Amino acid sequence: MGAVEKPQCFVFFALAWFGDKGTSMGKLRAVIAGTGFGARVQAPGFQALPDYDLAAICSARPERAEAAARQLGIPQWYTDYGKMLAEIKPEVVSIVTPPSLHAPMTLAACEAGAHVMCEKPLAMNVAEARQMLELAERLKRVHAIDYEFRFLPARRYQKALVDEGFVGEVRMLEATVFMTARADPQREWNWWADAAQGGGMLGAIASHYIDTFLWLSRSEVVAVSAMLSTFITERPFGGERRTVTADDSCALLLRFANGAQGVIHMSAVAAQPVNRLSVFGSQ
Repeated sequence: MGAVEKPQCFVFFALAWFGDKGTSMGKLRAVIAGTGFGARVQAPGFQALPDYDLAAICSARPERAEAAARQLGIPQWYTDYGKMLAEIKPEVVSIVTPPSLHAPMTLAACEAGAHVMCEKPLAMNVAEARQMLELAERLKRVHAIDYEFRFLPARRYQKALVDEGFVGEVRMLEATVFMTARADPQREWNWWADAAQGGGMLGAIASHYIDTFLWLSRSEVVAVSAMLSTFITERPFGGERRTVTADDSCALLLRFANGAQGVIHMSAVAAQPVNRLSVFGSQ
């Protein structure tokens, strides 16, 4: 992410997402479900915004919820998500949990009167995503998926150049992201390695680039071919070995309605890192 810290990038996203509603309504009570990315990135982001009051954080693991609250100065912590919604009565809920929890948590937050920002991948399947969207729209909740990478300065400059016609007609989009983050086979098994919980490279990282391709091309995908791979098939968990069921690498070919083509190639288990996002056009 270069010189831009992830919390700063998240701040840009939150400002664009919610605009100046905090100023007109007073401070907005916000809560976070999740103590991984939610604690490392989103909590400092919310705390940097003067129009938000980060009131609570929630995790299924009490030790993590309490530690995050103490370290970040968050007033309340919970292990019961429903109880947090009932007691805090937040205006804004940010859901940063394993994807299998996104739909039930989003639905509960909307029903409780909150606006919702949800991490990607949005849901486990199309049916869940439609249910989430339909309820949010019916109840008139502000709703968004946290594609914060749109707000990286380099990415926004790239978008500005494309929009002003710098490359002419967009013809080809290419992204190669090889990461070493999970290359160590001794890295412990967690939900990221479990397809049943929505883990894997396609949802975690490739979803960002699918969004970016839609954004840059200003078109929709009409055809796709994909290959998912799992190169490290077992990981340690406690004193045992667990099977990795989620993809740690993926490759996608995309065709867009405007005739452009896209290639996305990603891995979390590469021996050397590569990070490239390119747009080619008629000029």
